[in-house]
Parts: sequence; C-alpha cells; structure tokens
Amino acid sequence: MPPVLLGDIVERAPSNRKSPNSNNNLFPTSSADVPTGFPKATHRSESAFARARTKRENTRPTDVPHISNVSNTSNLSSNVEEGPAALPASSATGEGDDWKQTMADENTKKMEEMTDEQREQEKAELISHFGPGIVDLMQKIAERRRSEGLASGQERPKSAMAHSRSTTTESSPSNKPLRKLRFSENPNKVYVYESEPSSPRRVLALPPPTGSDADENIPVISLGEWQKGSGKKSATVKSEERQGEPTADGSTPETIRDRYFPAEPHPSQNPTLAWLMPSTEMLKASPPPDSSPSSIIRYDLQGRVIPDHLKQKLPSHLGLHHHGESPDDAGYTLDDLLLLSRSTLPVQRAAMLFVLGRIVRRLRDGEIDTHEVPHMKDIFQKSLIVGIEAFGDRASTSVRMAGIDVVWHGIAYTPTQPAAPTTALSISRDPKQLETLPISYFLEGSLFNLTRSSPSSSLSTRIFDVLHALVIASPKVASDIINVDDLLNNAVKSVILLESESLGDEKSTISMVYIALLRLLNAIAMTSRLAARALIPDLSDAFLKNLVTLPMEWNERTDFSVFQVATYILDFYSTLGRYGLGAAIVSTGHEVFRNLSSLVTGTQLSPAPTLTPLPLDDARGRNFIEAWLQLHEVWIACAINPHNTTPEHDLLWSHVVAWQWSDALLDLRKRMMDAQGLNENPEQQARLGLWASWWRVWSKWLEGCRINQPDSVDSEIERWIRQFPSSWTDGGTERKLLEDSISQLVLHHDTVTEGHQQCARACHAALLLLIETQKEDILMSLANPISDVMRSVMEETYWRQIRDSCSSEDHDIRQWTNLAIVALRCLHRIDGTKATQATAAAAAAATTTLDTKAILSQEYELLDRLVPGDEMLASELIASILQTTLRPKEFTDLTTLNEDEIWRESGGPAKILMPLYRYALWPREQRFVGPFVPHPTALKMTTTLLPLSQSPHEPSSDADTTNTGLGSQSSASDAKEASVATATGIELPQRHKGDWIVAPLDVILRSGSTHKRLFKTLPSDWNASETDVVKCLLMLLFRRRVKMCRAQMEFTCMKVFMLEHHDHTVNPNEVVGFAGGEGGEEVYRDPVVGELMTKLLAPFRFGNKHNSGTEKEQGNLSMVASMDPEPTLEDVSRSFLGPSQPFFQFYSDFVGLYDSISFGHPLFATLLLPPTSHQYARDYRRLLWGDHAHMLKSVRTEVEDVLARDEKEVRRSWLEPMECQKGDGEMLGGYVKALVKGQVTGFVRFIAVHQVASCLWPDMMQQQQPRETTGVTAQESNKNPLKLSSSVNLLKALLASADENTLRDLLGYDQIRPKGEEATGVVRLLLLPPQCYHEASTNLQAQRIEWSVSVCGEGARRRFPTLTAPAAPGDGSASWLGFSRDSSLLSL
Repeated sequence: MPPVLLGDIVERAPSNRKSPNSNNNLFPTSSADVPTGFPKATHRSESAFARARTKRENTRPTDVPHISNVSNTSNLSSNVEEGPAALPASSATGEGDDWKQTMADENTKKMEEMTDEQREQEKAELISHFGPGIVDLMQKIAERRRSEGLASGQERPKSAMAHSRSTTTESSPSNKPLRKLRFSENPNKVYVYESEPSSPRRVLALPPPTGSDADENIPVISLGEWQKGSGKKSATVKSEERQGEPTADGSTPETIRDRYFPAEPHPSQNPTLAWLMPSTEMLKASPPPDSSPSSIIRYDLQGRVIPDHLKQKLPSHLGLHHHGESPDDAGYTLDDLLLLSRSTLPVQRAAMLFVLGRIVRRLRDGEIDTHEVPHMKDIFQKSLIVGIEAFGDRASTSVRMAGIDVVWHGIAYTPTQPAAPTTALSISRDPKQLETLPISYFLEGSLFNLTRSSPSSSLSTRIFDVLHALVIASPKVASDIINVDDLLNNAVKSVILLESESLGDEKSTISMVYIALLRLLNAIAMTSRLAARALIPDLSDAFLKNLVTLPMEWNERTDFSVFQVATYILDFYSTLGRYGLGAAIVSTGHEVFRNLSSLVTGTQLSPAPTLTPLPLDDARGRNFIEAWLQLHEVWIACAINPHNTTPEHDLLWSHVVAWQWSDALLDLRKRMMDAQGLNENPEQQARLGLWASWWRVWSKWLEGCRINQPDSVDSEIERWIRQFPSSWTDGGTERKLLEDSISQLVLHHDTVTEGHQQCARACHAALLLLIETQKEDILMSLANPISDVMRSVMEETYWRQIRDSCSSEDHDIRQWTNLAIVALRCLHRIDGTKATQATAAAAAAATTTLDTKAILSQEYELLDRLVPGDEMLASELIASILQTTLRPKEFTDLTTLNEDEIWRESGGPAKILMPLYRYALWPREQRFVGPFVPHPTALKMTTTLLPLSQSPHEPSSDADTTNTGLGSQSSASDAKEASVATATGIELPQRHKGDWIVAPLDVILRSGSTHKRLFKTLPSDWNASETDVVKCLLMLLFRRRVKMCRAQMEFTCMKVFMLEHHDHTVNPNEVVGFAGGEGGEEVYRDPVVGELMTKLLAPFRFGNKHNSGTEKEQGNLSMVASMDPEPTLEDVSRSFLGPSQPFFQFYSDFVGLYDSISFGHPLFATLLLPPTSHQYARDYRRLLWGDHAHMLKSVRTEVEDVLARDEKEVRRSWLEPMECQKGDGEMLGGYVKALVKGQVTGFVRFIAVHQVASCLWPDMMQQQQPRETTGVTAQESNKNPLKLSSSVNLLKALLASADENTLRDLLGYDQIRPKGEEATGVVRLLLLPPQCYHEASTNLQAQRIEWSVSVCGEGARRRFPTLTAPAAPGDGSASWLGFSRDSSLLSL
C-alpha cells in the first residue's frame, strides 16, 4: 500500500463481527434486520444522548488492545505496566486494498481482449474528452503505481507516522515503548523527555532520570533549573541545539528520519517533514529572503526585536515558530504581523494586533533598535493603518479593543519618562504622516463604538485621547469630527450612560472619561470659531450638572476626581468665552457659579450650607481656583463690550456688578494673604501661579470699571489698597513676590525651566496690575528691576533658550512677548513721569536713568520676535515707534521737506501711517488669532485660538448665526481677497527684519484690489494722499533702528516707482480714497520722495564704499545689514508677491513702466540694473538687452552709482562669466546691437564693451581659458575653430556697422591680467571707465589689428586707427590718426 499523508481518508472493508456486549434493545441498523421490513418498535423513555452513547459503545471495534491500569498506585516509584504488543501492520490495513486488485485484473483482461482499432478508438475518445495531455498524465500515474508496488514489497518496518495516520479509532495502539515516571531525589531540575516523534508543541516536564535508567538511552533535554516559588526558568537556561546539529543524545535530523520515518520521501520533497531539513539545505531550497526591514527584523510576542544570533537558537515551545517564510527562524516579521492582523480568526487577529501595539509603544518610549531607525515611518504608518482597520470591525469586540490599542499607542500615548524627544514621537504626530491615514474610517468606527448599548470606559477614554491627539496634530481633523453626524453628541451621551451605570468605586474611572472628553472638546473649540459654535448650547450646557453636583466640602471622604472634572469644565467655558461665545452660560447658571464662588472664597451663603472651601495648599484645589479666576477674566472681558459677544448682550456689565464679583475676588485675596503668611516658603513657588491669575483678573476688572463706570474706578482701587495697605510697599507680600520673580528671570541659567515660566507669568500679571492702578510711585521704585528684566529677556542667547523651552514643554511663547510689551509700557510710563516731575526733590527721588534710544532699539527687536496672536501688541509697538521717531527735529537736514505739510495739515506721520499699519496687521477677516490676554475688542474678530500658523483657514464669521458646521466655503471673491491679503499684510514672525516698515506701501500699492475692506477701516477724518503716505514711510525708513539689506531697500524703492500717477477708483459710497501726487504727477517725482530715496540708496552705491557724510548719514549707513549670502530681490519679494506671482513678472511690469513714463529718470534707471546681474536668471538680461534694447540709451547710470558693494561684486555680477564661454549668442548679439545702434553710455556701455571685447580678441579669450579648462593650454584653446569662427563673425559685424568711438574703445580695452590670484586668494582689482578703454598697450593694439587683417583682409586695417611708435606695454599711451570708414567692408 502506498504511504498516506496526514488527513487522508482511508476506506476500510466492512466487518461482520459484532461486539459481545451488543445491546438487543437498540434500533436495528437497517430494515432487513426485522422480518416485516419496518424498524422494530422500542420504548422511547431512554434519552437520545443515552441511546447515542450506548450505540457508540456497542459499535466499538473488538480488535483494539486492552490497556491495563497500574497495579499498585500507592508506590509512586513503580513502573507502568506495559500493555499487549502492537497489532501487525497488516491488521491495521485490513481488506481495504482487495477492490483495487480486483479492478486492476478486470481492466487488464478487458484490454487484452480489445483489438488495436478498439484501443485507438477508446484512446481518441479519451483525448476528445480530456485533451491531449491525458496520455502523459496516465503514463505518469502508471509509473508511480509501479514504483509504489516495488517499495511496498520490501521488508521494512512500518513508520510511526504511517501507523498514526492509518489508525482512526478512538483508542489507537502504540508501537512505541511506554514512558516511565521517575522521581529524583533532587527536584531542583526539570527535564523534558522527547516524545517519538518529537513535536515542538508538546513538552512533558518531568524530574531527571534515576541512576538505574542511565543505560536505557532515553533522550533527555534540560530546560534549566527550577526556581522554587517563582514558576519561571532561571537565566542559566541552555537553549536546544538547532536542527542540523547533534542534539544532547547524539541524534541528528537524519537519524531521526531513519528511525521514525523510514518510508517517507526526502524532506525536500515532502512538506510535512520540512522541519527535519538542515538549515543549509533549507536556505538552498527556499527562495532568497527579501532585504526589506519587514522581512529582516523579527519580533517576539512582546514586541521586542530578536537579535540575529538568537533567531535560530530559541526553542520552539515559545510560540515564535510558524509556517511563514524562513520557518527555521524564531519570531514574526512586520509582514507576518500585518498579514496575521487581517486574519479571519478573531483570536489570532487580536493577538497580532496587540503585538503591533507593543512594538509601537516601545518605539514611542525611545527604545529603538538600530535596524528600525531608517524604517520608523514605514512601521508607524502600516501599524496605524491596520489598527484603524481593525477598530472599525463590527463583528468582534476583542479585535476592536486590539485595534484601538495600536492606534492609541501610535498617536495618543505619551511616555511617562521620556529621556529625550524621539523620532518616533515626531513621526506619529506629523501632520503629513497623519494625512495618509484613513481618518474618516476611524471616525466611523468611533461613532459605532460610542453608540453601543454598554460602552467600555477604557475604550471610550482611548477613543477621546486619539481624537484629541489628532486634533492637536492636525486641526483640520476638528472639522471632520464635527461633520460626522451625532459623533460628539453620542460621545457625551455615552459618558453620561457610563456614569449612570457605574458603582461607587468606579467614579474615579468615570472622571477620567469625562476629562478625556473635555480635553477633546476644548481642543476642537480652540481650532476655530465655527468649531466652537458647533459645541453650543447642547454640549456646553450638558456639563452644568457636573458643577451642580459638586460637594460643598473638602475632606478625606471627598471624591477629588469630580473637582478635576470641574476644572476642565471651567477651562472649556473659558475657551468658548475667548470668542465671545457661551456668555449666556453664566446668566443661565448664575446660582451654580455663585456656589462655586463660595467654595473658592470660603464665604458662607444664606441660608448657609455646610461649607469647606478648597484648600490652597493642595495642587488640585489651586488648579480649580486658577480655572475659576481665568474664567472670570474672560467673562469680564465679554461684559466690558457686550456688542462683541455672540449673540450680542449675552452678558452685561450691570450683571457682573450685581453678582458682586469684585467682592468675591477681594475675599479670595484675603484667603491667599492669610495662607501666604502662615506658610510662606514651601508653597510660595506653587502659589505663584495663583497670584498671577488673581492679578490678571483684578486688572481686567479695573479696566472694565474705567470704561463702563469711570466714577467707580478710583473707589475700586482704594478698596484694593485699603484691604492690605503695606502689601506693595518695601517688604510687602505681593511686592516681594514680584521682586523674587524678577530676580529669577535676571539670573542667567543654562536652560529655561518650569519655574522661569511661572516667574514670567507672575511678572507679566503684576506689571499689568500696576499699570491699571496708575501707581507711578510704585513703578518708579521698581524702575531698575523692570529695566533689568527687559534687557535680560531681549538678549539673543536667553531668547533662544526661551524659544526652545516653549517648543519642547508645550508653553506659549506669547507669555514672554507679552511680558516684554508690559515692561516697555512701564518704562515709557516711568519716562513720562520723570519728564513731568515738577520739583527737584521728586526728580532726585527717581534714581534710575533710562536710555530712550536703547528702549527704541528694544521695540524694533521685539517686533521681529512677535508670533501670530501678537498683532495687537505689534500695533502698540508701531505706534510707540512712530511717536518716538517721526519728530520734526529729526529731519532738519532734508532740504525739500515742509513741516507744515506733514505735521500740521495732515496731523503728523503717526496719524497718516497707523490706520494702514492696523489694516496690514489683520488684513483678512477669515484669519485672526486671539490674543494671549483676553481683550474686549478681539472677541468678535478672533477666528482661532491656536497661536501657530497650522490652524485651519475658514470663511468670514461676521453675522453668520445660522450655519454652525464647517463645510461652508467662502465665495470666489472672498477667496481672491484672502489671497491678495496674504501678500499685503504683516506676517508674524517676519521673514526679514524690517519688513513691517514698508507694509503701508504694500497696502496702497494693492489698494485697487483691497479697497473693499480697507476704506471701511480708515477713520472718517483720514484724508492723506499716496504721496503723504510715501513721504512718512520713507522718513521712517531713513531713521530706522533696524538693519536692512540692500535687496530690501531696492525692492521698496521699486514699489514706489510702481505707484500709478492717477487716482485709484474707489467705492462711490466711500468718502475717502487715495489721491496721487500733486497735480496728478507720479509719486516718485515729488522732491521729498526723490531726496529720501536717494539718501536711502546712497549707502549701497559703489561709489560710497568709504562714507564721509554727516553724522546722521553715518548713522543711516550703520543700519545697513551685511549678510553672507545676501538675500536677492526674489527672496525679499516673496512676502509681497506671494507664491503665485514670480518676481520676473513684477520686473517685467517695472521695465514696461520705465519705458512708458520714466523719461529717463536717473534713480528709476539705476533700479533696472540689479536684476540683470549674473546671480539672476538669463531671462532678466534678455528682457532688458533684447526686448527693450531701445531704451538702453536712456539708462545713463555711471559706474559710481551702481548698487554694488565693491569691485569684486561688480566683476562677478556683470563682467563674469563671459557670454562666449556660455555660448550665448543671443545675449552677445544684444551687447553688439547696443554698441552699434544704442548709443549707450556709463555703466551699460562698460558692460557691453567688456563682453564684446572678451569674445572678440584672442588675448582676452586666453585670459579666461585657464579657469575654464583644465589641462588645456591657451594656445590649444585658441585653435578651437568654433570660437575662432564666432570671433571672426563678430569682428566682421563690428567693422561693418560700429562707429569710430566704439572701435577705438574695443581696440584699447583691457583688464588687469590674472597673476596667480586663484592660488593666493588675492582678489584682483577692476579697471573702470575710461581707464579700461585705453589700457591696452600699443603693441597689443598692433597685434589685434594684425589679427583682424589676417582674418578680414587689408580693409580691416583702414577701419582701425594708425598707431604711432610702439609704446611700452601697459602704458596706455596711443596716438590715433586718420580714422575713416571703408564702404567696401560692408560686404563682409
């Protein structure tokens, strides 16, 4: 019989023997067993299960050997009695092969009786039915049967595997020797006795054999020493030797196969025995492994990387071997895990997903293997995708839990103790990486899981954490979340359902779910105004019940987690209030917030319930109080200007006065002062944040009183002082807190810590309060500390540490910019107080000395450090700079300036420029970041609270009360206006220092496209013209305190020339608009404008390398920024032109405007030249020298007036490389045309002569060859026929068309020859006109003439002058005699 495989169905001959224990009462097996042909009637009282069991017992085969039990069970050391011998192999096979032999005999007999024609007919019929390949197939089957017959005839012992396959009864006999149980006297060691055949999934742990069994040759494998009470192996476990190497008993895979599977084919041809192949043969038989990380890196079930030296040594019982690629190696590759994570078996799929989750978590913890570093992005992306896919599975809860585990660890998990920011953390939160994930599929899965009847608290928490992390990483996800119908509503309902079904000991877990949900809602609200409006009133009002049910006492039995939830609720309401939204919450639940005020201040209510105020020495109590103070600060800002709330008048100032908020604040201050006196040192730093919050809210209260109740502001300040009169005097409690904070900030440290952040917050709040109280005496006494902290914060090194600390610790850097602004306010107030002091005694009391110029420089420097959200601070700084800088006494050296036109008729430069600066700071209604400190004016303007530039853009929010979704899009006109506004506004932070100065010029230059909103923002009495705006702007540039590069100044002047001379078209309903220059002339023709632009460009001119002007001009020169490399015009123009308009288009318009209206304006012509240098593209030179060559004769700029730094820049920008070296015949033709027909002069003629002469004379070409060709001599390069042909053609054209002056300049032109400057690094000098036109010696000129005659004939000699006696080379002397044109050369 041929060998069979595992799982084969083996047919057996029916047996007529019956068991002696058969039951006669059972149903007959067939109707033939009864005479009547019908089944015998039996009693049905016996159950169906009993009848089936009885049937199985009676149908059991009788040829199964009986296994006897152990005779003496009391003796644990006795052996198990052996049963009868195994049945012969023939008995196991039975009579199942008789039918095959009978059929074979019949077929053979039939074939012998057939004729040849019949055989051919049958063969043709088989081929017609089964195809021509049936013949070969049947021949192969016959050969296999013959070979199997020969193999079965050999006398070989039957294998154990074949026996196990042929035995299908319930109890199979075994031909293996029975195992023996032996117990050793030393139970500290555990051994594994190998089964026959050995199976990697069955491990029998028994004590070691006794000494009497040492000769039985029983294979024993040790798993290590047993550790008592631990249940684990010790670290000294020795792994089993891998296959292909001798095992502990000396056996090898070959001996195992010969012993147990002698009749089986070779393992290379039998997949079921592939595990017996040696490793080398496995590698030869298997295809080469993939070199990708997913196939090289292998992981264990804990997500750890298996080292390469252990992949083939780990034992198989660890569950790390499977039937994937390279089954001889332990572990799972990433491809294996990804494949099994999509298994149809939920248990297997969940197990593999949990492994992926452990891998991702390990990477997030910073435990990264060196092999994983280049493939981190791929690991995260694939793991998160399969995790999201599994999370959306609706069939298996375990798969969903495993899927959210992967996603949570990949996106939301934060290491508890990260050693350093890892690459894994940045990859997992990269917005571009998240865009590749199926976020919509995850949102659908979240909705499905949150709408289940009994959601899990852990599942809900992880869903909210992942959504929160997605919103933080990519704020655009917030709109996707809101656009999923009922996702957030069902989230709130699920948490409420969990709370109703939870027991008392589960309240803290429910609180964590609440906190996760509130963090998500707060993050969504911060992304945009429309997102925040989608959360009210349904979602916002749902949390009032949590505030209602707060316990009114704080003790050991209080559930502190409910106060944590309440803290997050107050923060959520504060976020809504920053937009002016949700102010009606306090009106609806004023009784609730009245109880909260009592809980914070400790004031008893009437009727007084049992009240225990929140402790100030507990962090949880302080956090709640700080949230309460911040919420009151926001609501006070809403009440100051109720017109800016949405809807309007939701909260009035009369409401907050009636609710006695000022009394509650002063009661809280009393509690804080009492606690500060009792325990000053240990909790001082912890309470600093609490004091900062109180100072800010009280300053906001005084601001509201000054606006809405001017008569009561003095009484409120008096109440504040009278409560603790000595608190702000020398040694007072609050003053000491401020001084200690300033001391911490002034000291230099290596890093900015959390303590420095708290000190900055406290200083900012305290200085705000002192400004609002208008206590100049306190400010005067603090003048030196305030000046010190301003200088410390503005230092470049310290500011870099601040920026790094804020980015790594998730702090808002605007806290520091606001501190600097408030410190500048204090210094200005102190300076103003000193100026108005009347008595000498008061002046002597002011011991500090303030440097006004230093303060002005700090204001300029601070403007470059502002970030989005600081636009209102920027407006304040700009106004201060204008008041300080633009004074009449600063411009006495301007001869053309009339003071009456600027300071009397127009109201001064500040009045002219400030409306344009304010518009430039927020030119788009679709984008305004809320300020760091809540401001009444900014409530309705705010569109987002994210301080970074990653917040999503959205359409205008004006008067949009019906649409609460995020799917609406702005119209095409709004989109166009937004794109234009991007190029006209002041971008924070600035790309280049000083960009903000020219913002008014950008606004009026594009006023034709932005007047729709611009003229609505201008004051009604603003009537300045474009000329007035440009005058004031250039005056500010002339007296600037910030260094600007040459490209910035060039582009600014180019924009002045681009202003059109006619009036701009405005809305007929508007009464204001821009007027052009006086009499309809262009702005640049105004004498003041021309003089200012000339002075601004003077420091950058080539002739002003050594400035010798006045002291003010030297100060202007000191404001020139020297950068290497210096930015180009293309770089500085991007902030104005935007990404859609290239600078070449602007320059084309600039050249066209010069051609049409300039009339050869010298400054206009000078600005044409910088873009034609070789650091710009060839198109710029072709535009001027080719398309507009006719206007080159009007460009009369001299070399000294060119905007260049030195000779080196002139040479590299315009003279090198030569056009002939680049093979640019078109540009060379433009230079020739300019010389022949253009009548060019000055610097333009110098460029053309140099380029033509360098390509004309062989000696000039030789001068450049050594730098361009390596290993080629000048003589060899001169023999180049292509270059000689070009020079000859160029010479013929010049001889035919050029005038005598041009030919004379070309013949005598020369530059200083290179003398090893490339090796020495010495920069050679540049010869300038007219010297360079006569530099060639007489001998050199004669050689050039002789060369011309040699290539063009004697006619060329007559075109050149007759030279006198040869002069010394390089003396520049030459006598020019009869110079006449020869008409015969025109034919050349």
